[in-house]
Amino acid sequence: MLVDLGGSQVGLGTVRAVGSLEPGALPELDAHVVAAAALGERHAVADVLTAVHRLVLRYCRARLGSAAVAGVSAEDLAQDVCLRILAALPRYREQGRPFAAFAYAVAANAVTDVRRRAARRVVVPLVPQYDTPDPELGPSEQAAQMELRGMLRSVIGTLPPRLREVLVLRVALGMSVEATAELLDVSHGAVRLAQHRALSRLRAAADDDLVELRLGA
Repeated sequence: MLVDLGGSQVGLGTVRAVGSLEPGALPELDAHVVAAAALGERHAVADVLTAVHRLVLRYCRARLGSAAVAGVSAEDLAQDVCLRILAALPRYREQGRPFAAFAYAVAANAVTDVRRRAARRVVVPLVPQYDTPDPELGPSEQAAQMELRGMLRSVIGTLPPRLREVLVLRVALGMSVEATAELLDVSHGAVRLAQHRALSRLRAAADDDLVELRLGA
């Protein structure tokens, strides 16, 4: 896909091939590069989109799973988010937070839009879908593993939005406490507390489900 930038064009299709991102870290972007991108400088725009695309794609996959939702795949949504970021760049102003936090907010809003459109038609997974059981397990163990994964997906859907977001960023995306705090604009302590509460709720709900399962409920 080519996007016109005042006479020059940026190929967003090439954004799919991005460099490595340190586990748990946010993409690093120099403030001068972001400022140049906001002014429409072609190479700076390409650098910005390339830097944030992997974070955006991983987040979309974590929230939507592997199947298309409302006709939109995680890959397509990530591309759409890049277009939204591109459209918003001229209005972007640095406010003391990393540019990745801005990209995350755009991605979170885009996911919310898709989930709203799909709400009446399908159940949207909130964490990455692992549809293939561990091949090293026996048939009965594989069946139990898949059943437990299904229960956990349904339980995560009961979490309040902030607890769910912390869990997705920390567990599904492997973000550090520091990176998660920057994306959500909260303190490190707030991230740790939200994670503790989310995991406590998951454990309690999973235990309840397992008890029902064992009793044949």
